[in-house]
Amino acid sequence: MLFRSFNVTKHLRKEPNTAKITVYGLSEQRRQALEARKDKVPVELSAGYQGASFLIFLGLLDSATSHQEGPEWVTTVHMDDGKKGRKKRGAISFKAGGSWKKAAQDLVKNMDVSAGNLVEKLGAKLSLEQLGSVFSSGFAAKGNSQDTLERILNGAGLTHSIQNGELEVREIGEPLFPANNATILKPDTGLIGTPSVRSEEHT
Repeated sequence: MLFRSFNVTKHLRKEPNTAKITVYGLSEQRRQALEARKDKVPVELSAGYQGASFLIFLGLLDSATSHQEGPEWVTTVHMDDGKKGRKKRGAISFKAGGSWKKAAQDLVKNMDVSAGNLVEKLGAKLSLEQLGSVFSSGFAAKGNSQDTLERILNGAGLTHSIQNGELEVREIGEPLFPANNATILKPDTGLIGTPSVRSEEHT
């Protein structure tokens, strides 16, 4: 099996991240198994230097198609990260005195994604500007769970996205990762040649 190319789209919005991987040399049995899968299959994409790989994308198989190029079979795999949670709908309700933090946690459970750094970011409580940390007269919401969660977080100056199957909560305007955690690409870290921008696929 040989990875020929991949194209990954990531952002910090609510919409799912997506990835497309082109694979050469899968057996007929494996091609048919991928193309026939009706349930969601976890797919992980990693890349990096020899002896040190980095996770680029972790998501669920959305679709797979194959075609023949000369003597080789080429399989294109499409994945998404967070699409399942984006579609989740539900209803929650709390009596007066209930907490916004508990409401946020229940919404994430309904989205069927890992809570990620939710508890860490919310701290001991989630306090919304002008509303405090508890409901004064009860709270009820029905509809898309992720939209409701975003409205609650926005009220506390927070926002969220789904990254590699986990909820990532951050302050509005805050980067996903600190600058000192970035991967450095230069000659003494193993980079060969000069970086260039390509509009479509990255080999």
